[in-house]
Amino acid sequence: MSIRDATVSLQGENFFIKNIMREKNHTGKATTIGDLAQMVAKGFEEAAKAGDVRELKEDMNKRFYEVNQRLGRIEKDILEDYGNRIEILESQIRSLQSKT
Repeated sequence: MSIRDATVSLQGENFFIKNIMREKNHTGKATTIGDLAQMVAKGFEEAAKAGDVRELKEDMNKRFYEVNQRLGRIEKDILEDYGNRIEILESQIRSLQSKT
């Protein structure tokens, strides 16, 4: 790239990079610095969104794991409690049966 290609010129409110002026965008207009800034900003927004999604997914996985752990403890406690209650009821039934 020559120095001439990389020089920046002012044209009204828009800055044009001469080597970019030679390449037209899909509308046939020259790409301005403002256009480039918007493209870069959009790229950063999309990258941030992808990062946010990744972070959200990791957070959700962590929370699901914690919920699963809690449910497992609750299930264990309930089964133990019901097991104890059933044993007590069976004992009481045997006691009643032996009295009759």
